[in-house]
Amino acid sequence: MTRLLSRDGSTLDASLRPLADVLSDAPNPYPVLAWLRRSPAARLLGQLVTAPAELDHAALDALPQGHATTYVRSLLTTAGLLPPRDENLALLINWRARTLAKLPRHQATLIRPFAEWHIIRDARRRSARGRYTYTAHKGDCANIRAAIDFLTWLAPSNTRSRASHRKTWTSGQPPGPPCEPAPSLSSAGPAPATSPGPA
Repeated sequence: MTRLLSRDGSTLDASLRPLADVLSDAPNPYPVLAWLRRSPAARLLGQLVTAPAELDHAALDALPQGHATTYVRSLLTTAGLLPPRDENLALLINWRARTLAKLPRHQATLIRPFAEWHIIRDARRRSARGRYTYTAHKGDCANIRAAIDFLTWLAPSNTRSRASHRKTWTSGQPPGPPCEPAPSLSSAGPAPATSPGPA
């Protein structure tokens, strides 16, 4: 445990003591030991704790959003090292940022205010009431994607493909990649009773 959570392999940073307590307080230590030895999430955690002062949601948001990242975030939140947040709302905001960064400037200029002031503002309201679900997140990023596809359809350079796009739009299924899949801890493996479970 100390070797994983310390920078020098022997001295545990005081700020990480709550995390060590969460892992060591498990009723059955064997699943935790197996997790420490073999889990990708444990390896990711070991990399992150080398700089405890920089450990925040933004640092995790910058990583690939797979099961390991999802589990580490949940574990750090359980230990009190990260504040709780609405993960569904965060998924929408982060997806919006990555998507706009890939757009041509003229499209991003039009999509950004629509996404921020119409889609995300409404999502924040629902989140504040505890009613922002993963399904709502999927619907919201699909609406942003539909607006992007519509701008692409309107572009002068896209005249030849409008006929095929028109069929897609009238069918109610605009093209474009789906929103990112829901994070899941269900395949994470055995878990300490006081933590969400190893990934």
